Amino acid sequence: MNIKDLMNLAKGVSGSGNLFGRLGELLGDNGFNLSLEPGDFAQTRNGSPLVVSAPLAYDLWYLHNHVNLIEQSDDPVEFVSERLAFLSEKLDGIKPMRGLRSPSELVYSFGQWKNEASYFIQLLAFELMQEGTSISYYSIGPAYTYSYAGYFAFPVGQLGVMEQISLFRETQLESSSFSLTSEEATVIASPTSLFPPRETLGKHCFGEYLIQDAYFTPLQFAAQIEKQALGIPEVDYGKDVKPKGWMRLYVNTTDQFPVPGEFVGILCKPMPLPVHCWWFQESSPFLYSGNWVDTQHLTSGVVVAAAEAEVGSKYKIAVHGIECWAYPSDFKTYSIGDRVAIVKLGSTSAEATRAFSFKDQKEYGEPTEGSAVTDYIIVPLTFYE
Repeated sequence: MNIKDLMNLAKGVSGSGNLFGRLGELLGDNGFNLSLEPGDFAQTRNGSPLVVSAPLAYDLWYLHNHVNLIEQSDDPVEFVSERLAFLSEKLDGIKPMRGLRSPSELVYSFGQWKNEASYFIQLLAFELMQEGTSISYYSIGPAYTYSYAGYFAFPVGQLGVMEQISLFRETQLESSSFSLTSEEATVIASPTSLFPPRETLGKHCFGEYLIQDAYFTPLQFAAQIEKQALGIPEVDYGKDVKPKGWMRLYVNTTDQFPVPGEFVGILCKPMPLPVHCWWFQESSPFLYSGNWVDTQHLTSGVVVAAAEAEVGSKYKIAVHGIECWAYPSDFKTYSIGDRVAIVKLGSTSAEATRAFSFKDQKEYGEPTEGSAVTDYIIVPLTFYE
């Protein structure tokens, strides 16, 4: 069987076999590598054809949703607009995915389908080590051995579905001169459709690429990415993520991130080609996973207001996107917009015996909106400077 017939056979379901089969025929015996749709590959070398067609489960990314960062909120829309205000202020209105959990959340109205599921941000798991501690959730690690100080982990479907997967940090957005490039501009799907917008062709995710061109890890992260990591136990993460797997980014001991208290997010840019069904998402890329990341003793917040106190000043700060009042440790003054370091007094008496994790952070709890938080003290520290 020649290369054209093999490609026609492999691509019969999607209807693209005739096109690619003809292309293979034109290329002939000259030798070529040709990627068709995600999961498909054709090659001829020394006159010998090879065609592989490996179907991808696109829906794993959209229809298998487990632990939602937003579930702690009564109003998911308010959570996104207020606690994640940087999505609209800095990232061109990137939206989280809408995590379908029931067929009833897909509604047909006025001649079009609409996804009415709640916003869903897959909870980003993490552990950050201090000297003398070790991680609780072991995995094999990346391909190359090196010294690491922690990791971020998130559930994933098969590679080949997302053209790019990138990591971004809230502090990257805080410069007054920050702006996205034209290639990074967010494409808002309006109205939403079953397929990703064609306008995303040539666009790129903001952030540091963990995956590019659907499958490949950039060289700078080759020693830090574990594409098929061991999972976080269901009892600690909250749910079993199967049939999804796990991906980990290990934090090198020389890395200068994360800043304690900042939001760390994972953006996904879907392949903009049929037959990719992205179930009526609102933006490309979209926010897929994320979490605020503290250490055992430190977090941070952004000053949004200042007022006189009985002695000195007090400051309203946004910690994890929640505005609360806190007092400084001394008479150093801070300006609106400053990110300030915070010591968590509630954890300073406990000696670390293991890495600080996303589970520990959840157990510590969040401040109450508008409250005066007595176990947060603003201190004159800087990070990585």
